[in-house]
Amino acid sequence: MGMGYNTISSNNDLQYFFAPTSKVEPNIGYNWALELDYKLSSFFALTTGLRYDANKGQHTTQTQVQFDGDQAFHDFESTTGLDYITIPINFKIGHSFGKHWANIRMGPLIALNVGQRNSWTIDHQTFRSGEYFFDANGNAQWVPEVDIDHFDLSFLFGVEYGYRLGANGVFISCNYENGLRNIVTTGPAGEAFNRSGVLLIGYRRFF
Repeated sequence: MGMGYNTISSNNDLQYFFAPTSKVEPNIGYNWALELDYKLSSFFALTTGLRYDANKGQHTTQTQVQFDGDQAFHDFESTTGLDYITIPINFKIGHSFGKHWANIRMGPLIALNVGQRNSWTIDHQTFRSGEYFFDANGNAQWVPEVDIDHFDLSFLFGVEYGYRLGANGVFISCNYENGLRNIVTTGPAGEAFNRSGVLLIGYRRFF
């Protein structure tokens, strides 16, 4: 079980309209995992399992936004939330010393998108992707429509420390996950990639 510090890296920072002021804030997400280590030697192991990642994505705030044909300035906010079922295929290199263990972990993550939430707030009014609204001049403006791909591929690098209590153990790990695959299939954001920092606290059973 853990928490994630999530954002999306884009070639235009997911700025859907031109604005002189823009701020991107990461989403705080949650992770639940069940994993199995296959020990290949005294210091080398293969790790796989199943993990649920909730609320990846980010929140973007833009001020002084101008739409086409509209001279007025607007405040614009967008929030993207993404949920994934993730399968890690990672290698661990580490060492045990007494009741303690430590390792370095790295490898790919294969993820299936099982939930997507997009909300847009323009001048304190909330819209859904693909809807229209009318600006101060009565012109119809289109709310951007963004579709996220069903699959994602990332590379994980992390460190883990644990303490053994008989046949059981507790551990804490810190991981960085770098998206390798463009997750946007429709939308004005160009290419976009998931980026996450994940802190996990867990329980381990030794067999």
